[in-house]
Amino acid sequence: MMNSFHIWRFGYNNHDLCRKQDDCFTCNGGNSSRRPTSNTSNTKTNNQVVLSWADNATNELNYLIERCKGATCTIFSEIASVGGNAKTFSNTGISRNTNYTYRVRASNAVGKSAYSNTLSVKTLP
Repeated sequence: MMNSFHIWRFGYNNHDLCRKQDDCFTCNGGNSSRRPTSNTSNTKTNNQVVLSWADNATNELNYLIERCKGATCTIFSEIASVGGNAKTFSNTGISRNTNYTYRVRASNAVGKSAYSNTLSVKTLP
């Protein structure tokens, strides 16, 4: 639904009531970043995955990369943070012949954006 607002509760940065519109969070008058989109992998080897995404934010301080391991995983852990305006991340030293799922989100002083789409890849044997 375009232009509809929803109330969200967050427990960080003392921003209690927030609203979401078009993938961008507005909290108590401040703006967090727009979420990254088009999360893809251009390169995959037996021990490396290179992610890329569209940098849709104009006020991000960094991008947070999260990963979970396994074909049906659901529990993500933050594995890296890259600077603002970054559009790629290389995850090296990972296991061969293994399924991983990745997601990315922008972050700034106000808070964190919604997540990008998830990307599932299997490293080469």
